[in-house]
Amino acid sequence: MATFAQWLRDQSNGDLTLQELKNFASANAATWPWWSDTRADYEALVQTVQDDAVRERLLRALATYYARWANTAQGTQTFPMRQRLLSFVQDNLANILLAMFFLVLFLALIAGVFNARFLTLIAGIEQARGLITFLFAFSAILIIALVAVAIFWMEASEIDNRFNRAKDLLTIIIGILGTILGFYYGSLAGGESRLQIANVELSSPIARTGDTVQLSATMVGGTAPYSYEIQFVDRTGVAQTSALTIKSKKSDSGSIVESVQIPAVSKSTAIIFTLVASDAKGAQARTSGAIVVEPKSP
Repeated sequence: MATFAQWLRDQSNGDLTLQELKNFASANAATWPWWSDTRADYEALVQTVQDDAVRERLLRALATYYARWANTAQGTQTFPMRQRLLSFVQDNLANILLAMFFLVLFLALIAGVFNARFLTLIAGIEQARGLITFLFAFSAILIIALVAVAIFWMEASEIDNRFNRAKDLLTIIIGILGTILGFYYGSLAGGESRLQIANVELSSPIARTGDTVQLSATMVGGTAPYSYEIQFVDRTGVAQTSALTIKSKKSDSGSIVESVQIPAVSKSTAIIFTLVASDAKGAQARTSGAIVVEPKSP
């Protein structure tokens, strides 16, 4: 805050008494107390004026403008900390935002490390892949947006240099992101979610009317629990197969064991069975086979 003498010298509002007081200060520059902010020092010099009318005007002007200066000084001193804080924020906005970003990231990591449920969740391969993909994609999008917006804030002389460096960074990030996404979705399409039916066996591939044939198979791959159904059909129409159909059976382990009661037939035929398996994610697999059926011996 300027001293009273400096502040008074810089005032200009068309007030004749103010101009008269400034003229008096200039005329008495050698004895005018420029170094002091005490009103009495200025009044002592004004008191030496011989003309009573002039002296009274100068004293009134001095009192008026000294009070204004004091109010201004008091207002400035009331909020010094706020002004310093505002100035600091304006000068270091970029560093503050960057520090806040890393603080949020650090707190999120700490919260995850001490959260047992979160650790249990990412212990699964599928969840860990999804989390890594999301975090990397989200970070890449933030950096791209930051670069795009920062272009409008850069000085013209700095755009080429900084933007070239930003492009190098984006090239690396997008390359890694593409690798992660390709591996993630490639594994998703052809890896864990791929369900197969293996070891399909019949206890007897040839059976007669009234026999019981055991059908067994194993569901491999995919995600447990599993479900399956078995459809039977005789394309010749000799055997009645509607009662043989097995629907919506569950298997946690993937093992399939079913007993099939062979219906009565009048002549030799083949009963075609179709086994359809599904996993918890809706992936399906199917296989077919046949049971040769002979009529019962007379």
